[in-house]
Amino acid sequence: MTLARAIRDGAEALSRSEGGHCSETPQALYVNGTFTDETLIEWRQIAFRLIGSEIGALIAIDSFGNSVDLQAARIEDLADPIRLVVEKALIEGTVHLFLPSSIAVLLESQDASSKARNVYIAEDFAPFSSASCLFSVWDTAASPAEPGAVVNIDPRRFVRDFTGAASVPKSTGIYILKSVPKQDSSVFRIWSDAASRYLPLCLVNEIWEEKGVQMVSLIGPRTRRIPLGVPASTDSELFKSLQNASEWVYADSREVEIKYTLFTNELAREWPEDSCIYEQFSYRAPKALESAKTAYRAHLRNESKETLKSLSDLRKALSEEVSKVSAQTRELVGTLWRDFAIAIEAVSSRVALIFADKKPSAGSL
Repeated sequence: MTLARAIRDGAEALSRSEGGHCSETPQALYVNGTFTDETLIEWRQIAFRLIGSEIGALIAIDSFGNSVDLQAARIEDLADPIRLVVEKALIEGTVHLFLPSSIAVLLESQDASSKARNVYIAEDFAPFSSASCLFSVWDTAASPAEPGAVVNIDPRRFVRDFTGAASVPKSTGIYILKSVPKQDSSVFRIWSDAASRYLPLCLVNEIWEEKGVQMVSLIGPRTRRIPLGVPASTDSELFKSLQNASEWVYADSREVEIKYTLFTNELAREWPEDSCIYEQFSYRAPKALESAKTAYRAHLRNESKETLKSLSDLRKALSEEVSKVSAQTRELVGTLWRDFAIAIEAVSSRVALIFADKKPSAGSL
């Protein structure tokens, strides 16, 4: 068993004990629990294996805040819950997670999720990738891979956030699915549920709180001020609709603002009065997306016409300038030839006069 999975199993076993609890951030794993003979032996082995490893360091703290040496401590001295901290070695762009559930914590951290390019998890699952990140099994032999072309657009450029809590995600890349896993897994379901919570915040015009309720607005022919609501767990239709809309708006960096405006405008047109975003999005978004795509194609055609007209005007202006330059060149050449002919004639006359002056007279013979 790899050390990462040994730590995961040890953390889960200890968290099931009296006073047990387990949590994780991208920087560290935190485990609280009361040791048994079995779990103490398990964590002694983990502590020994961590020495010189690339994973990180282990810290054990008792209820008084004192450091505990697991190798020397006796089980009878560990009657109270112990707090373990596994501090991870940090690598730029790479996140290591012991617990699959910690994916949701990663996606809650705007800084960590926007910078992540590789996420390794100590769990067997079929790898998959988002627009900015690869999700793979945490293996000691694994090395960071390149996720390819990274699309990581900041939706805060378009969505106005009045909550004061930075509710709108810092980037969209980690939430947009790029390659589907070969088979379903708990890891993918946790990621997809978390993505479904955050993507709607990137596809509205405004977000704020009103009497403790998170509200959003859709601005179009009719402005809608509606509750955000709560997503149903593992709602495949909601996930599919959110992915389709987000991919079209954000997965390509070209003209994002135009596509975002067209989609929210059409979604506002389709949206029924007072219906929560999560309740109606899977029903309303597909039609709004098709309408937005149609409007975008019309925009591209108009742009193409304007581009062709501009090119035609440019060619015409260039042709006129070339004609003017040609005429000026011909006039200049003609003038030069006239001046050259006059100069030649003057020189010839001067030469003739010189020779005439030097011709010998008849009396000199």
